[in-house]
Amino acid sequence: MTALLPGRCRHCGCTELSACMLATGEACCWTDRERLVCSNPSCIRAEAARKAAARAPQPRKRTPGDIYQLQIEERRRRRRGRARQKGRAA
Repeated sequence: MTALLPGRCRHCGCTELSACMLATGEACCWTDRERLVCSNPSCIRAEAARKAAARAPQPRKRTPGDIYQLQIEERRRRRRGRARQKGRAA
């Protein structure tokens, strides 16, 4: 991970000295106090997506008990499948 420097957009990399041009022909400006996101619409969308991803719940790490329970359930499924096949064959 690279260090974020104030005054450099984290998405497009523009700086105060080399600002990107907007569709209106104007130079971009900063949208946050930390000066890490410029006013380019694609950078604003990328920042919104980054923040949404950070808020998304992370999957819970499986414990040994969870893994054991999954193994038991898998064995039961296999046994039921074999029992059904025997019933059809008879």
